[in-house]
Parts: sequence; structure tokens; C-alpha cells
Amino acid sequence: MATRKPASLADVAKPHSPAGRLRPVFDCSSDLVCFVAATEDLGVAMGRRPARCYRYCKNKPYPKSRFCRGVPDAKIRIFDLGRKKAKVDEFPLCGHMVSDEYEQLSSEALEAARICANKYMVKSCGKDGFHIRVRLHPFHVIRINKMLSCAGADRAKFKFPGRQKIHISKKWGFTKFNADEFENMVAEKRLIPDGCGVKYIPNRGPLDKWRALH
Repeated sequence: MATRKPASLADVAKPHSPAGRLRPVFDCSSDLVCFVAATEDLGVAMGRRPARCYRYCKNKPYPKSRFCRGVPDAKIRIFDLGRKKAKVDEFPLCGHMVSDEYEQLSSEALEAARICANKYMVKSCGKDGFHIRVRLHPFHVIRINKMLSCAGADRAKFKFPGRQKIHISKKWGFTKFNADEFENMVAEKRLIPDGCGVKYIPNRGPLDKWRALH
């Protein structure tokens, strides 16, 4: 079907909106549905609100449930990066990046931190020289909160980044056992490697299982 090409984008909007706003154009004589973006008299579309609006949790957690439906999916989908199938004895050193204040972190912030940490580690030690794990999960649903809306309010005071610290763990990798005792416990068959973790074998229990291990 041949159609007339409009001279400009404004010609498409005039029959549908006297104010110049561009709306979806439905042509009843064809199967074509044309969606035109708004460019005139609407300005720039408002983006996502800054994280300072949701920095602190005022009320109880509000998770997704059958009472709170229609929640969009979280931005972060991948929680393990790097060499995920590495054995527990290959990565003995572990470091934690923690926030130095009690605050809420959005799923967008977790995704940005995951991408930044992955790029830095790949550049520093290669794609198979590390294993990153994000232990947080965004389950709290945030809703509209009041914010300062005067001109320049988003640039006036909030120029300082958050306080994060790096802690070197005394544990062996992702396990909960101290690094100075880990190798001795593995040699004594008290720990059995299990992927990137270990299984703890207590000294009590059936005697047959203990004899099978030793």
C-alpha cells in the first residue's frame, strides 16, 4: 500500500493533537501501526530518580508478594563471575567490599558495581584468575519518595561518594574456616573439598563412616 510521506514530524502530530504532542498514529486502512517519539513541546523525559531518595529504609521491608504485584524485575541477574568452577584450594585469598554505613543499595547500583569489579579483575589478573560473588539480593520494593525539586538541587550538595571499605578475610576462600588451619584440617580428613566450598566432617557419628574416610 502506498502512503504519502509527511513533510515533517510536526505534520504527523497536528491532526492528532492540537498542542503539538506526538501520539501513536493508527491507520485504519492498513495493518501498519506507527509509533512516533515525542520531540516537540514535551522537553526531555524524566529519568530515574537519584539513589539518595531511597538511601535509608524508613519503614518495614516491602518484598514482592501476592499483595504487592506488578513489580519490575531487578537489574542485577548474575551473582557469580569469573572462574566459578574453580576448586576450593585454587583461590585461598578472599576480600570483601562492604559499605561503611547502614543504607539501602538499589539493584542498579549492584549491577554497576558488578560490572566495574569484573572489568578491573579481568584487566588485572585475567578472566580465569578470580571468582566474584555478589552476596546481596534486591528484594525490597521501593516506591515514590519525596525529593527536592528546585533548579540545581541535584548538583548542589550531593557530590561525595559513599563510604566503602575493603577487608581482607582471615578465612580460606569462601569457606568459614581459618586459613592457617585449613590445610591441616584437609590433611586430617576433617574437611572434604566440595566445589568452591568444603564439607565439615565432625568427630562424632557412625564409626563406619569415620573408618571409610580414614
